Amino acid sequence: METKPFTEGNILRVVTGLHIGGGKDTLKIGGIDTPVIKRTIWANKESGEVVLGQTGGENIRKLTEPYIPGSSLKGKIRSLLEHYFGLVAKNIELERDPSKAGKVIDSEFLKKLEPNDLLYKKGALIILLFGESGGNKSKKKSEEENREEIWLLGRKVQMTRFIFRDCYITDNLRKEALEEKIELTEEKIENAIDRVYGTTSQKGGGLRTIERVPSGIEFNFDVGVRIFEEDKEKIKKEENGENEEKNTYQDLYFDVLKLGIALLHLDYLGGNGSRGYGQVRIGNYESGKFKPLRLEIENLNERIQDFLNSIKKPENNDGTKSSKK
Repeated sequence: METKPFTEGNILRVVTGLHIGGGKDTLKIGGIDTPVIKRTIWANKESGEVVLGQTGGENIRKLTEPYIPGSSLKGKIRSLLEHYFGLVAKNIELERDPSKAGKVIDSEFLKKLEPNDLLYKKGALIILLFGESGGNKSKKKSEEENREEIWLLGRKVQMTRFIFRDCYITDNLRKEALEEKIELTEEKIENAIDRVYGTTSQKGGGLRTIERVPSGIEFNFDVGVRIFEEDKEKIKKEENGENEEKNTYQDLYFDVLKLGIALLHLDYLGGNGSRGYGQVRIGNYESGKFKPLRLEIENLNERIQDFLNSIKKPENNDGTKSSKK
């Protein structure tokens, strides 16, 4: 096994103020009502690099900085893909209990579909890449036990493929923050307006102060993809009466990740997105200039569907579906 990094884009740039909430240690009159999540670190003032195991010394400074939890990115991209693939709409159609219709796609959902249906394959792909839902723990089954009951696209090794790591401020911007050249957070005051009197509502929350990561702040975007030997084998697809070798599962995984990033570019990260928060771009620097990824959603989706349509669950000699993974 090896973990391959996503190298096509390693910087996440904030385009409009980003709010991913964190807890409040103290309550201050006139203070921030909803702070962003932060961490406290020690860093080298000259380089901006984080120093581990050291809490002082020459050029070493303490800094409290915002960060983006890997869980926030993973959850958002998974949700966008589940909606785009039509899995959420299908779950609403199949789920008798309305309170469960919006849950994360899991093995219980797959059991309601035929393995060779395209929707089943899309759901299996989501589970393989992002992991089994924690909701099944209430059924007293482990993730491994749940996966044993479903077909995960012929993968013998069913370990979750995607690894989303926490995104931290880039060293260059941390250096500027330590030199007090930039601010890593901003405060935005919002209010609820009384629809009759046109004044600040006293019942609807009134004035509130929301902390955000300002536009232009950049984080390291770090996503790894676990690749096993079986993921490197090219699949065969029959075309014009002949078997032709097509892309590998490894290619499929990275296509899904790129599709998720493309959908994120059109949506938002964090809270209050309908009010303009959370627009982000993922890309790289070329010749000193930030270049966001240019991803074609339709082309990526076509490649993914073409791959999924080319794989079938094998049958036993009696014509029944094989239980092999």
